[in-house]
Amino acid sequence: MSPWFRAVVMALMIAVPVWMAWLTFLQAAFWFFDYAPPFGDFFDRANASPRNGYGWFGFAVISPVMATWLYAFYRLELLLLGFHRGGAINLATVRHLRGFSLFLLISIILEVFLLGPYLWAMGSFTGENPWFKLQLMRIHVHVGIFSFIFLLISHALVEAVQYKDENEKFF
Repeated sequence: MSPWFRAVVMALMIAVPVWMAWLTFLQAAFWFFDYAPPFGDFFDRANASPRNGYGWFGFAVISPVMATWLYAFYRLELLLLGFHRGGAINLATVRHLRGFSLFLLISIILEVFLLGPYLWAMGSFTGENPWFKLQLMRIHVHVGIFSFIFLLISHALVEAVQYKDENEKFF
C-alpha cells in the first residue's frame, strides 16, 4: 500500500471518531441544555431552540437516527482499520463497506420519517399533524443515492472476493 494512502487512512481513522463525538455532543447539548453554537452546526439549528420542556422528546426522536448513523460510521472506522492493516480488498473490508452504506441509508430513511416529530420538538413545526410529515430534502437524496450505490458496489465486491477465493483453492 502506498505511503500517501496509509497517511490518508490514518488521518481518517482519527478524524471520523472525533467528528462523530463532536456531533453527538452537539445533539445532547442542544436537546438537554438548549445550546446551539453561535457559528451554526451540522444540523442547522443555530437560530432554533427546543420546545420548552420537550428536550427529552427531541433527543428520543433523534436517537434512532443518531444510533444508526453512529453505527454506520463505526463500520467505516472498521473499514479504514482493515485498510490500515493492509487488506484493501478482502471479505472483511468489503462487508464493512456494505455495513457502512446500509446503515447510512437506514439512518437517512429514518430521518425522513422522523422529521415531523423532530421539527415539532424544536418548536419550528407549524402544521397540524407532525406525525405524518415527510420531508425529503436534497441532502437526503444525495446521501441516499451515494449509500445505495456503495451498497450495490459492496455486493458486487463480495461476489468478486468469493470468486477469487474459490479460484485460489483450485490453483
